[in-house]
Amino acid sequence: MRESFYGEKVIWRGQAEVVEPPLLWRLTTGVFAVFAIVLVCFAAVSALTLGASATPSLSLAFAAAALALASRQVPRWWIAGLRYTVTEGHVIVQHGRFRRTMDRYTVSYARISWSQRYPGCGDVELVRAVPMGALSRRLRLRLRGVTAPARVWSIVRGMDALTPVGHGQLRERLDAGEQLLWSARPHAHWRSWLPSGRRERSLVALSTLLLGAGGVLVAKGWPALWRLHTAGLPLHSVGFVGLALGQTLTVGLLAAIAWIVVSSTLVARARLTHDTQYLITDKRVLIQRGQEELYVERGRIVEVVEAPAPGGLRDLFFVLDGPRARALATSGAFREADREPELAPVFEGVLDVEGVSRALACSPKHAG
Repeated sequence: MRESFYGEKVIWRGQAEVVEPPLLWRLTTGVFAVFAIVLVCFAAVSALTLGASATPSLSLAFAAAALALASRQVPRWWIAGLRYTVTEGHVIVQHGRFRRTMDRYTVSYARISWSQRYPGCGDVELVRAVPMGALSRRLRLRLRGVTAPARVWSIVRGMDALTPVGHGQLRERLDAGEQLLWSARPHAHWRSWLPSGRRERSLVALSTLLLGAGGVLVAKGWPALWRLHTAGLPLHSVGFVGLALGQTLTVGLLAAIAWIVVSSTLVARARLTHDTQYLITDKRVLIQRGQEELYVERGRIVEVVEAPAPGGLRDLFFVLDGPRARALATSGAFREADREPELAPVFEGVLDVEGVSRALACSPKHAG
């Protein structure tokens, strides 16, 4: 079989076996759905209690319901239509006429995100090193919803027969003949629960604003409802129930968004510190954090930048080499002002820096 676009031999073909939209899209669906229910409650109050027209509220409710349905189905349709091809020299992601490619030999590192709902499935993300500063840009290729993502990554790197299918400890899934030289876990510190970087501070500020808005709604909304009741509005009337339900759903929505935003970034990062493991072998540098894994070939590492961390610990940033670039797209060789939630080629909270240096000083063993 030949890939007509490149004229290269096809090594592997696959598709998205699991349709699992990203968290942002699922959150958007929930927001619009709750918004639609709240508008229906207000429409009922307007029509049955106030005698006003419910058409404007029902129209907005219909639009919100349509957006909720679209935010749920559009990502599922897109992911279900993805097709993946690995040729002799390229990795290709295609959906209809849309096509993105990446040279197999320019991949700086790979990140695997295992699915919690579907064991043995997940995403494979390939990242290329790019220049920093004004020329910085994102060069990523994501294979979503594939079965046995570790096996897919092995196929991309030319080691398809050596990786088990399932998810487990990284030390149990090393290549045949690959030797473990060093392993450790990051040391936890109370400051890991504090926001670090512009992004996390912005998310904490947003969550605080949402909680404040919910508090104001509770402080002013429920007394207003009680005044309506004392003025003659029965507790079991459609008007009182509709207003109470609308306010409760709104407050719950604000609190839920605030919690999801903080827990999926700041809290998750701090809690996963105890579930993180760093490994250095004679071939690769590996990181495992919960359901995420990161793989860097030793030959890609050209320098390690050491930075101080709280508690007398050290953070080690790996500088990766790539075509016309010597930097990292996502974490940076130096402490950037912004921190992304994805796993990056960084050892955080390391105590045994000398052990890392000794392991990296050994000549890397390259796969054939």
